[in-house]
Amino acid sequence: MKSYFFVTAAAISTVLVLTAIAGAITGNYDRLAWFAAAVANLPLPLFWLRLKFARVPRTSRDLPLLIFVSAAGTIVALWQVLLTRSADWQPAAIAVAGTALLLLYVFWYSRFGRVPNARLAIRNKLPEFTLTDLEGRQVQASEFLGAPTVWVFYRGNWDPFCIAQVHEIASRHADLEKLGVQLNLVSSQPEDRVRELAAELAAPLRFLVDRNAEVANALDIAERHPIPPGAAGYTASGAMPTTIVTNASGTILFADETDNYRVRPEPDIYISILRRAGAVAQ
Repeated sequence: MKSYFFVTAAAISTVLVLTAIAGAITGNYDRLAWFAAAVANLPLPLFWLRLKFARVPRTSRDLPLLIFVSAAGTIVALWQVLLTRSADWQPAAIAVAGTALLLLYVFWYSRFGRVPNARLAIRNKLPEFTLTDLEGRQVQASEFLGAPTVWVFYRGNWDPFCIAQVHEIASRHADLEKLGVQLNLVSSQPEDRVRELAAELAAPLRFLVDRNAEVANALDIAERHPIPPGAAGYTASGAMPTTIVTNASGTILFADETDNYRVRPEPDIYISILRRAGAVAQ
């Protein structure tokens, strides 16, 4: 269900916005209720457009401003219908539908339902695992011992938050390099998709491929991706967005296992942790 929800919900809300505007223009009464219904449905399509045309690496967890706008529209629509004792409940129903879709997106679609992961607990050693680089060479996690390392597991090019997160990290590549920090970007998507993303970036980042999501499963961070319609050519499983920071000996200093695909750690967070821990290359 999740693979179709967001696009479908945004499309339905868009249709409801247009229906409400048409009702306000052509109706002989309750124009305020119709406009309020349009307002109640606007947040989700506007949010979708923002993701489509701007790089957004993260949002607030619960999108309170969008919920406030939508709820306000619904309250006005309901109040207006009750105040005028109108027999036409259509604008109120449209408003309620818009708010319900937004709440489903915020509190259901955006959540993974993750539980604390003992494998990635602070002070644990990062387990050994094998990835593949873009030349097809197998790469062991232990090869990165001797320098602090940031591991960023991202879902794929189809997720706009992942693309924005990778671009944001690329913009801080020089800061990480000065600290002697290695940066590994890991996904389960096919190599050609990884190369497409790498070609967009000016910074020389290291991209690694987790074939068949074997490492994601071993680290207990795997999910079956709710890949949206139209995103062909991607694997159906991979890692949930996860950031792991280790020191030179492979001890975990920081692990962000977000339960919300819209919430990612800012690079400043783990850069400051690395500096405080004195994690520099040996």
